[in-house]
Amino acid sequence: MMPASQVTASDLPLTLHDAATLPIDQQVTALDLVHRSFGDESQTLYGFLPLCWHGKVVIGCVGNELVCVLQMLRDWEQPSLVQLVSGVTHPKYSGRSIYSTTLAAVLNWLAGQSVTTLELRVPLDDDELMHIYIEKFGARFAGQLRDCYGPGHHRNLLVLDIASPA
Repeated sequence: MMPASQVTASDLPLTLHDAATLPIDQQVTALDLVHRSFGDESQTLYGFLPLCWHGKVVIGCVGNELVCVLQMLRDWEQPSLVQLVSGVTHPKYSGRSIYSTTLAAVLNWLAGQSVTTLELRVPLDDDELMHIYIEKFGARFAGQLRDCYGPGHHRNLLVLDIASPA
């Protein structure tokens, strides 16, 4: 389980939590943020809660306000591989490095969990996210996935090698 940790993004004190350790009302608030960003059909409570319990959902908060959610799954056949299922920052906090700071902290934690590779699926038209993953984190383009999340939902596949802690 990822312990709660403090980081700073654009002079904002950001606390990161493992969603599985939070009360159900805060998990529902995280799901609401996912819905606002990806649409109501993106995930239901029945999918989100098992992801909290059996995957890893990291929630970033500024004070008591939830500002960022990252959802990950570990690969059963390759335990050193984790897939970033989705990530979102509250629009009010866009452009303040919340997502990058949260992802950097998660990568440090993953490295300590014997994870060596993070796979990222990025919408074809999301140049900003491609820039963050490639330019800031060193991910490499590995191809395109057609119909990744259903008909017409194509994604760029990026791979990020995670360095083990020194």
